[in-house]
Amino acid sequence: MNQIERNNWLTIIDEAILSLNQIIDKTTQISEAKTFKISKETIYMDEKIHFWIKESKLINKVDNVKVIFGELLPLYSERSGVYQIFANIIGNAIKYSSVNINPTLTVFSEKQNDQIVYTIEDNGIGIPKDEIDKIFSNLQRGSNTLDHQGNGIGLYIVKSIINRLDGRIEIASNLGEGTRVKIYFPDYKPMDKEYL
Repeated sequence: MNQIERNNWLTIIDEAILSLNQIIDKTTQISEAKTFKISKETIYMDEKIHFWIKESKLINKVDNVKVIFGELLPLYSERSGVYQIFANIIGNAIKYSSVNINPTLTVFSEKQNDQIVYTIEDNGIGIPKDEIDKIFSNLQRGSNTLDHQGNGIGLYIVKSIINRLDGRIEIASNLGEGTRVKIYFPDYKPMDKEYL
């Protein structure tokens, strides 16, 4: 491993440790308080998305993914929750499209009414249609993913976090063609009365 690869891994490890510390802090706060208020802040997604893609490419040992970016709007949300959501969805997209000769990942966001919607689309193995609803259950994986590393808890955790953040997730997929994930976040602003 050369110095650049070592530095890339150290950056990823530092970010993961920070995220884990935030998760532990939040879990402790929740267990100590009857009414826990999620701490939200503005998250500039442009730099974060690029980092999470770089992280996933390293972890999955995939460097030939073509990434197409659209507009990446900022979110006003909980930083550690957003990290877990996007790290998992992007990681899955890269992992399951890596079998393709020309893996492609498309990431963009748009404003829809009072929501910010992020779309992450890949040209990977896809999910059997009759299994899409089941993949959000704990320890459930698509029947066509058995050749790939995983344990079936990632999307269960993602769904739980999205619910906690008052959002929602939709998945559309065609077997052998790819998957499109849409993540809906409330378009809160730091000055909204609810968060003062």
